[in-house]
Amino acid sequence: MEKYSLQCKYAAQVDKNWEREDSYSNFGDDSYSYSEKVVVTGFKALRPPSNLWIKPTRSSSLLINILEEFIEVPNSLKEIAEAVKESEFIFSLEEGWDDGRAKTISKDVWRLSVKFLLNYAREIFNASGQSIACPEINPCPDGSIDLSWRTPKARLLINIREVESKGILAYFYGDLRGDNMQIKGNVPSENIAEHLMVWMKNLII
Repeated sequence: MEKYSLQCKYAAQVDKNWEREDSYSNFGDDSYSYSEKVVVTGFKALRPPSNLWIKPTRSSSLLINILEEFIEVPNSLKEIAEAVKESEFIFSLEEGWDDGRAKTISKDVWRLSVKFLLNYAREIFNASGQSIACPEINPCPDGSIDLSWRTPKARLLINIREVESKGILAYFYGDLRGDNMQIKGNVPSENIAEHLMVWMKNLII
């Protein structure tokens, strides 16, 4: 797996014995070690500020580096965090990446798309104590990004794209399987829309 920046929630005060190199087992099969930086199997963690220390415990959060902007999410959203980091290839796609006329995906569209996903997933977890399913994160030829869920209970497609004079918006359509409870519309990509967040609880696994 490609290495990327992932960091456990830090704590301002820990035992000074943490200055020696210790090993920790956490998050299933992943292993942590601490010296001057935390190394997680498959990932590379950022060195914390000099006055802070890493505290890798089962109750820790994940600190995700999104183009040098850090977003903290619960450990339970690790699968989504991994999908976000794996999607970084999207903004490096060159024009015509689909062997046709596909546009490049701007860093802003990618950044706001993954922040949108992480923010909604975190808010739902904070409200319910449960995690939503991990979506597919796919580039679109028109320069937008799709977030797509298909679960036994619900389907949801969120397309995040730049709209002239309106900024970057999230257009969505969802429905419940075997039900007419549909939702559609658009919302700003940088804010939490309560009605969409409530409906997205149908994606809890």
